[in-house]
Amino acid sequence: MLRNRIVAGMLLVVLVLALTLSFACKAPTTPAPQPTTTVTVTPPPVTVTATPKPAPAPTPTSTPTPTPTPTPTATLQKVVLKWQDYYTPAMRMYKLSERFKGLIEQYTNGQLTAEIFPTGALVPAREILGALQKGVIDIGLWTPSYNPELSLAGANAMFLGLPMDKKVAEKWIKEGGAQQWYEDVYAKVGIKPIFWNLQLASMQFVSVKKITRLSEMKGLVGRTMGAGLPMELYKQMGLSPLEVPAAEVYEAYQRGIINAALYPIDSYYDRKQHEVAKFILHLKPSASGWRSVTSYSLPMTMTVDRWNKLPKEFQAAMMRARDEVLPFWLEEYDKGLMDAIEKLKAAGVTFTEMTAEDEATLFGMLDKSWAELTAKDADLKKFKEIGDAAIKKWGG
Repeated sequence: MLRNRIVAGMLLVVLVLALTLSFACKAPTTPAPQPTTTVTVTPPPVTVTATPKPAPAPTPTSTPTPTPTPTPTATLQKVVLKWQDYYTPAMRMYKLSERFKGLIEQYTNGQLTAEIFPTGALVPAREILGALQKGVIDIGLWTPSYNPELSLAGANAMFLGLPMDKKVAEKWIKEGGAQQWYEDVYAKVGIKPIFWNLQLASMQFVSVKKITRLSEMKGLVGRTMGAGLPMELYKQMGLSPLEVPAAEVYEAYQRGIINAALYPIDSYYDRKQHEVAKFILHLKPSASGWRSVTSYSLPMTMTVDRWNKLPKEFQAAMMRARDEVLPFWLEEYDKGLMDAIEKLKAAGVTFTEMTAEDEATLFGMLDKSWAELTAKDADLKKFKEIGDAAIKKWGG
């Protein structure tokens, strides 16, 4: 009996244990009721970051660009100007043209440029003005004395006949009224001057034989650049004037067609004329440097019609380049002139200083020539007046 009770108790214990184990094994298969809020509280990171910004709108302000500040020429078509120069790339005066071209390219981001042709490449030097007027070229660096029929004042103003140094010349152009004078005078014949190739101190007398006095030049044949002050001066000195293009002067000396010239000695060196004409009669240099019998200026020009067809932005760039290139050129000119003089001496050229008596005689002749020329033309008279005023104001 007791035994049966023990067995029954043991069976009861086994049954309880079995039920307990069975419940423990089956509990994981019945998911515990988890609240839905617990599951959605941990969403994927992308959902969480996107939720605060309903409309991201990727950088909308970069498209309109409130202040773009583009270059003035950004929407303009490129313009290439055809340019006939008076010089060749081997000559230092060519630097002025190259400098100007570089500046207009810089100021227009390359939208305005020029193709520069050296002297004679498109038309002879004497025909540059006609080529401008016919539209064959856009820009011409030319010699107004070749075209006195166009403007007596313009032809003679090429030869300044004014004892200026570079400081006075720059003031004269920018502040003394010369720039406006050129604008007004050339506008009468449809020409727009842009800048001037000023050569202030280099015009001296060159000859194939040694000359020590002005009187010895009587009877010689002197090269001229068309009409103008030198021709009037030659007549008083007793020289026979003969027009010869600059590119032909070397051969003219060589063949005996000419035997003297009032010529810029830097160009004389660049063109190798010292090989056939080895003598220079010059003014006595002053404390500030070399003095010129008469300075001269070659204008770089366009026709007014061609100028007016350029966009305003291009016109402004050219005027800015003009203002910047003038002081550069005056400085380069002085350096180049002194370099040419040293090289000419080294090459055996004979320099003879003019006597004080001859200087006085020469300037008396120049004054007389100016008086006769200005009496014929009111514009030329004004030119001389503003030049004399500049020398008086800034020449001290």
